[in-house]
Amino acid sequence: MDLGLYSCYYLGTRDHTNTGNVTSIYVFVNDDYYLFQPDKHLDQLIFVSVKHGERMVVPCLPTHSKAQVQLWKAEFEDERELVPLVPQYVEFDPTQGFIIYYPHSYYSGHFRCNGSVPGRTYVSNDISVVFVYLAPVDVAPNVMIEKESNFHPVLNASFTLNCTITVEVGVMVIMAWDYPDKNSSRITVTKPVRRDKQIGNERFVFSVITSQLTVHNVQRSDEGVYTCSCTDHAPRTYNRSLLVSVYESEQLAHVNLTTDLNTSQVMTSVRGGSFKIVVTAQAHPSFEDVIFSWRKDGRDLVENGDVTLIRKDPQVILEKKGAHFDDSGKYTLYARIGNATSKITVTVDVASEPIVEIFNNTSVYQRGSNYTLVCNVRGTPPISAQWGWKQCSDPNTCEETGMHGVFKVVTQGFKNDNGPLQEFHAGDSGARRRNVTLKVRAMESGVYRCLASNSLGVGQEKAPFYVTDARNGFEIVAPDTIPVEQDHVKLSCLASQFIYNEVRWKWKPRGASTFYDIDDSNGTMQVVKAFTSFSHSSTLIFDSVQRNQSGEYECYAYVKGSRKQRRRAFVVMTVRAIKMPEFNKTNLHGSVMRDVAYIELYCTATGVPEPRISWNKDGKPLNMTNIERLNDGTWLIKRKVTPQDAGHYQCKAENRGGAIYDSVDIVFTTGLSTAQIAIIAGTSIAAAIFIGMLFCLLKRWYEDRKQEKELDFVRKTLFDKGQVEMFNPDLPLSDQVELLPYDHRWEFPKDRLKLGRTLGQGAFGRVVKAEAIGLGDHGQSLTVAVKMLKERADTAQRKALMAELKILIHLGRHLNIVNILGAVTKNVTKGELMVIVEYCKFGNLRHYLLRHRERFVNQLNPETGKVDPDMCYGPNSPSVFSVRSATSPLAVSNPVYCQQTLKY
Repeated sequence: MDLGLYSCYYLGTRDHTNTGNVTSIYVFVNDDYYLFQPDKHLDQLIFVSVKHGERMVVPCLPTHSKAQVQLWKAEFEDERELVPLVPQYVEFDPTQGFIIYYPHSYYSGHFRCNGSVPGRTYVSNDISVVFVYLAPVDVAPNVMIEKESNFHPVLNASFTLNCTITVEVGVMVIMAWDYPDKNSSRITVTKPVRRDKQIGNERFVFSVITSQLTVHNVQRSDEGVYTCSCTDHAPRTYNRSLLVSVYESEQLAHVNLTTDLNTSQVMTSVRGGSFKIVVTAQAHPSFEDVIFSWRKDGRDLVENGDVTLIRKDPQVILEKKGAHFDDSGKYTLYARIGNATSKITVTVDVASEPIVEIFNNTSVYQRGSNYTLVCNVRGTPPISAQWGWKQCSDPNTCEETGMHGVFKVVTQGFKNDNGPLQEFHAGDSGARRRNVTLKVRAMESGVYRCLASNSLGVGQEKAPFYVTDARNGFEIVAPDTIPVEQDHVKLSCLASQFIYNEVRWKWKPRGASTFYDIDDSNGTMQVVKAFTSFSHSSTLIFDSVQRNQSGEYECYAYVKGSRKQRRRAFVVMTVRAIKMPEFNKTNLHGSVMRDVAYIELYCTATGVPEPRISWNKDGKPLNMTNIERLNDGTWLIKRKVTPQDAGHYQCKAENRGGAIYDSVDIVFTTGLSTAQIAIIAGTSIAAAIFIGMLFCLLKRWYEDRKQEKELDFVRKTLFDKGQVEMFNPDLPLSDQVELLPYDHRWEFPKDRLKLGRTLGQGAFGRVVKAEAIGLGDHGQSLTVAVKMLKERADTAQRKALMAELKILIHLGRHLNIVNILGAVTKNVTKGELMVIVEYCKFGNLRHYLLRHRERFVNQLNPETGKVDPDMCYGPNSPSVFSVRSATSPLAVSNPVYCQQTLKY
């Protein structure tokens, strides 16, 4: 029978539960014989399995949409009992049948579905149903905590909570409350009260057990979680909890969100399934005043065919059908009433086989160019992914062979004709979302495949990689310039042979409205077809193009496997007429130039094609020696003129249309006397001698300066790098200190050194107090002493300071010397050299020793000739000075530096 649900969806749709992909309609068939759809195996008999406490459906499906159907329990032929319809217990849907929400042992044995349609008579208007009752399983009964509407506990007031559980008759239940202030006499709990609830008849009975908790004179100590626990005879315990907050005023608005879900853990679902988030809202003054909004990963969530948002006091429900991987994320419910806000977040993870997408895939790739392919893989549980490659050399079977067969796994270092793999990023192994990036150079056609897998399955996507020498796989190559009559012109069309069939041309003459096929060559045009390993090509060759060949040219090719889908490209060719040259700018005009100091001639012309300019003198090609040529020879300048430059100069402009001429005569009318020539010659000789002497002096100065620079460079190089290989330890250090290299790690920026007052000076140098910014151990400024040369210091003095710098660097840090802290050597070749050392706050050590010479203790033992430190502690020498004593005037807190605190 054709009765049932019919669905329409696109071919290839995987998720048929997603209403965004599928549209459905339920069809009733008005059958004159059957009122109910018969079972295809048992005809008018239906078997239904009944599981205790689990929702079940009795498929009594009427063939008429207006049928009135009843369910009867028929244990005996003469004894029948009507099963009443009770909302949320027993309901009827003509497209599903009877829906029983809480089945138990009553639903066992023979039942019958009976129906009628006003005004119609059926041969069969009922169907038999056999219920097979299965033994109860561990299905937890629902424990409910009910509270008053507008529940809002206020200080010194009272509130009541009711705990209710529904079980089968005869099930023993022990009910107990747990709450914060259990020792308070203000809290009363009633004993559980059992009431049997009958539906239809005495055989369809439930037991409803209720206990009431009341808190009088509410205090802050009553805030917390209230839990109702119910334990049956199994024994199994079922709990329900409620968080109670206490407020100071009845006018204070508040909202509190709770859920039975564990928000610290991830809620899991499967692809194609559904999930539901139920949140209970406790609000004051009323639930209806609360503004609720759902967000997923920070973006607003709206209701659609797959997402249902339900708001029913006191619950707010989000239900998602047809779940897929992208539905994974954080779902947050925001609630606001007045100035009070609350939110609750549930994390959902939809398990799915890998979903694979390849980005940047254009199918056609320009030969020799670099490309990046990105494979985006998503899925849960964690996924692994890899690229694969399959060569495809035959254009006619590339798609067929490339989409099947064995793919070579692409790993780091993999090579094919597309060149060595330039870059390969596999992403984080085991991640839920990954990008696998591939960088290649297009040289070989084939198919790349991205393959991903996890414990739920395998996903893949393939990207055809067609290499072509045609831009974007299809192009027309035409001249950059507008052709002229009699030009040699080529129009080439190229198409990728992996995508398109043979290339063809069409032509629409100028002013016409119809395109004409160009199949074969003719007297004025050739059609040349060619093939490469990448493209088809067809070239139109015009050996001597004519104006009547102007028009719009169309190149087209059909996509392989199709006679309708084709690719087209157009080019407009306009052939210009030949135009004889015309002068448009010249200073010739057939004139005469007399006694000129220099020659400047110009001659430009227009025409089609562009005219070529040439120059003659006295009927012969002009010798261009010592002549400046500008603008491709249309402008001539000669600055040194002699009588030999006199003559007839002619400009010629020529193209296919003909040639035109213009000319000028240059003459010299007077000559020079012998005296004038002698004066000019003498002056010239004297000027030449002066210029020669000046040249020699400048050359000498330049060579001296160059030698000085080279010497400075050598000195600078020797200062920076030294010549350690020439060092002889047997010679004094003073003779070889220049051979030590300078360590540039001691270089300090001059702009961070603030010089202060002078501390002392000598014959060639001086020492100033300074502040070094950022030189301290923690980046702070440090007071230092700076040694530098005087303005008139010579090379020997500069070398002495450079030697001192190198010696201090190579000695390193020591307690008993003034340590180096840095140096400024950037412009050492120009005489600028600064040595940065520790600042001795208390002055010269020599002066100190002279002032305290009477307190000196000679620790040299005259008997042994060795230093004896114990000589500082003789019992008869209480005033003996010791640098080791903690109370000594030279006691230091940091022996590494000279900035010691001394007491005089």
